[in-house]
Amino acid sequence: MKQGTCHLCDKNTDLAKSHIIPKFVFRWMKNTGGKYFRSPLNPNRRIQDGEKNYLFCFDCEQKFSSYEKWFANNIFFQHLNNDQRFLNYDENLGNFIISILWRRLLISKINAENYYEDVFYDWKSYLDKNKPLKFNDIHMLFLGNKWGKQAQPNEFVHRYFNRAVDTNIAEIDGETFVFAKFARFLLFTKLKGETNNFRGTQVLFKKSRFPFVQYIDNGKFFLFFLDRAEKIYQLALSEISIKEQEKIVTEISNKPQEFWKSDAGKSVALDLDSNIAPFEIDNHMKYLCDCCLSSMEEPDGYLLRTFEVIQSAYYWGFAFQRNELGLDKDGLDRRIEYFKEISSSPTPWIICDKCISMFDIDRIESKSFMNRWISLKGNFEPSKCDDFRNYVDDAMMKRISEIIVTVNKN
Repeated sequence: MKQGTCHLCDKNTDLAKSHIIPKFVFRWMKNTGGKYFRSPLNPNRRIQDGEKNYLFCFDCEQKFSSYEKWFANNIFFQHLNNDQRFLNYDENLGNFIISILWRRLLISKINAENYYEDVFYDWKSYLDKNKPLKFNDIHMLFLGNKWGKQAQPNEFVHRYFNRAVDTNIAEIDGETFVFAKFARFLLFTKLKGETNNFRGTQVLFKKSRFPFVQYIDNGKFFLFFLDRAEKIYQLALSEISIKEQEKIVTEISNKPQEFWKSDAGKSVALDLDSNIAPFEIDNHMKYLCDCCLSSMEEPDGYLLRTFEVIQSAYYWGFAFQRNELGLDKDGLDRRIEYFKEISSSPTPWIICDKCISMFDIDRIESKSFMNRWISLKGNFEPSKCDDFRNYVDDAMMKRISEIIVTVNKN
């Protein structure tokens, strides 16, 4: 403990040592990679925990701890242990993300760097006194554990995206982001900029569920992180001493099978086995079908509204089978829950040329919507994207209910 002013509630009291990135992340890193790890900024010192600073009082630290516990139990281990992405969440996720990104802005403030005052104090008021949020456009991207089928742009991609802890304020193509990357998660928000080219990543401050599809149509955004991966690990390699390199080799040699079977070992192996090829930016929009998840590129596809999607018996049959929700009474509860989640989607659906046959819609109109969506880089929603019940009559609602209860297999 240390006497001082809490950076969140501003009380003069005893301060506890606080993490920027939660402790459970570093515990996971040790459990899946080795007893020690090293910071790229000081690779000659073995550490067992993340950086800590005297920042908050006990009560504020407990508030953050409650968000972290919720995230660990409901998102972190569900994704890492079970490869789950279609996860339920509530306002705790938004609280967790803001608490992490706000702490990163706080470090910039302490270091007398630009900390984006408007965002900083908006988030502080929300976290401390639960005042309404103005800057609530926050995002989380689930990162996969394999990057590149045949090649990758540098030899550190898997180590960075699978395991690295990295947080900063970044300038990317004229826009400013604050981000926190740890394990296979990327949390971020725009501090400056206007474009909207993130799909399925926005986190709402209410009960919701992540969609099947997440992607970012911004080559320079990914180029930034690919370049950062190379710079971080090259820095560590240039600074680490021969003595410490020998220690690492010895640690691996003592239990080689254990290491190469671990998450850390698998990530290293993927980096070592991949061919290295440059990353080229393609300005064409790329996206996935919200039905079959197949890849598309402009100008392919159609744009539908939720009320158009849920009227299709063919769609429900396809979706229930794909998600193993059953086609009889045994899966009824899960199908009802799935319907609630799907029908509450406020964003347009992107449908490929193959899947469009499942829907009885005006294809000319849907194609014109798609062209508009592409021209505005995903920043377009046609009318009637709100509550589906405004556009579905009683007869169709009855029909939808019958579909959910008993799915036609034909």
